[in-house]
Amino acid sequence: MKAPGRLQRLGIGLILIGAYGAVGLNVYWRGNTAYETPLWYPEPIRSVNRSKREHPFRRPYIRKEFATGPRRAVDTNQIWVQRPKLRFPKSTVGLNSVDSLELARWGVLPGALRHFLKERQRWCGFSALDQLPSSARTWPVVWELDSLPPRRILNRLPEPVLAGHPLVGWERARSLGKYRRSVRPVRSWAELRAVPGWSDVDVHQLKRYFVLNRKDSLSLHP
Repeated sequence: MKAPGRLQRLGIGLILIGAYGAVGLNVYWRGNTAYETPLWYPEPIRSVNRSKREHPFRRPYIRKEFATGPRRAVDTNQIWVQRPKLRFPKSTVGLNSVDSLELARWGVLPGALRHFLKERQRWCGFSALDQLPSSARTWPVVWELDSLPPRRILNRLPEPVLAGHPLVGWERARSLGKYRRSVRPVRSWAELRAVPGWSDVDVHQLKRYFVLNRKDSLSLHP
C-alpha cells in the first residue's frame, strides 16, 4: 500500500482538528452556566418511560421566573412625551417682536418654532401676513404688523447677502452686482427697474427692507 502524500496528510490533519474543535465547543456549550441566563436556552425534556433519562431532542422554553410576570406587548424603550396644551393669547401680538420663549410658552412645537424664526430672519421681519410659514398661519393669534428692523443699503450689500432675501434671489443679485461693477451704483428706483431681471420686482414691498444710499437710510421716507 502506498503511503499518503503530503497534501493527503495535511487534509487528514485539518479534518481531525475540525472534529476535535467541534467536540470541544459542544462540551463547553453544554457545561458552561453562562448560557443558562438567556430566555432561549433549552431545557432538557425528561421522558417518563426512560427512568429520568434525558430525551435526545431539546426544545426552547421560557424561564419560570419570567413565565409568571407580565408580558410586554409593545416596546417600552419608546418614551412618549405628552404634548403641552396650546395656550394662545387673546390679545394682539406683535409679529416681529414676539420671541422664542413666548412661542414656547404657548405650546408651539420646536420644529414650528424654529421654522417661524428662520423665516422671519430670512425676510428681515414680516411686512405682510402672507409671508408667514404655513404652520404659523393656522395659529389662532391676532397678529399685529409692528415695526420692521432698520433698512439696509442696497448698493452696499454683497451679492450672497442680497441673494438671501426672498424678494431678490440669486439671479437679481448677480445682475445688480454686475451693473454696479460695470456702470455705477443704482441712484433711483426707476433705474433699478431698468436693470436686467428687476423689471417685475415689487418696488413698494422692496422699499420696506432696503434703501439705495446712506442719505435715504437716515430719513424717514426714502
